[in-house]
Amino acid sequence: MLTWNTPHTELTLAHKDLLRLSGPSHTVICHSGTVWITQDNDNRDIVLDAGQQFTTSSPTASVLYALEPARVTVERHGSQPAVAPRSRKERPVLWATSLQRVVQ
Repeated sequence: MLTWNTPHTELTLAHKDLLRLSGPSHTVICHSGTVWITQDNDNRDIVLDAGQQFTTSSPTASVLYALEPARVTVERHGSQPAVAPRSRKERPVLWATSLQRVVQ
């Protein structure tokens, strides 16, 4: 699992890249390209173009999706480290372990 403790992170996203944000609220600043943000329990679709920013609700999970290649800054509010989801290689193992518990 990838974590980072800096409150200010600049990322370059390729077209269709996904980034899951959880924990405290985050401000996403779009420097170039276009990104789409969706939040749990929120019907809105947020689309940011270059020069725009949005602050997520706290403490809901959010997903950032690159509609085209983009460069963004993510500023975390609060003291918790940011956590990236597990890699795809780890997910099947977790799913299989959970399934075994259900079947038994």
